[in-house]
Amino acid sequence: MFAIPIFANEISNKEAVNFHKFLPNGDCFTVFFTQKGFFQGEEENYKGVLERFSKDRWKVVYFTNPPFEVSVKGFYITLGYRGEEKQTLDRREYKNPILEVLFHLNRLEELFEIKPLNGNRYLLIPKGELSQYVEKAILEVDRDGKPKRIEVFGGEDNYLIIDISKIVPACGGNKIGNP
Repeated sequence: MFAIPIFANEISNKEAVNFHKFLPNGDCFTVFFTQKGFFQGEEENYKGVLERFSKDRWKVVYFTNPPFEVSVKGFYITLGYRGEEKQTLDRREYKNPILEVLFHLNRLEELFEIKPLNGNRYLLIPKGELSQYVEKAILEVDRDGKPKRIEVFGGEDNYLIIDISKIVPACGGNKIGNP
């Protein structure tokens, strides 16, 4: 299995991490990212945007041609290419670890045990069912504590890098179409 070397002196198992929220306060924000995946020798690159509208409503758009959209409302996930027929699935049955990481950016501690590494880096050890798909992840944050890179490892020649270029609050203000 592929693994980044982790040295014993980098992590203190006794050290508890008081993990604060990385993303803007409130229930809604927008995250712009690039995603580079390496799967069994093949490389895939995408640009995308994640929008959180409320606690249980999300949308991810990958800028492919046509765009690939993933919408979540409660326990249901709808996905497909814009302008084409989309598929709706029960999120509890559709296991996509990358989407779960994106959907939990503001509460990574629900999916991972978090341990500090050197500098602004954290080792994320998957909890529960996610551990069947993900070996570990490395989170890098900027000096303000906002995520800027997440590397997700799923086994030999199977990993993903998400580079976050911008995070903006999306709550409040005047919303067109809403009273």
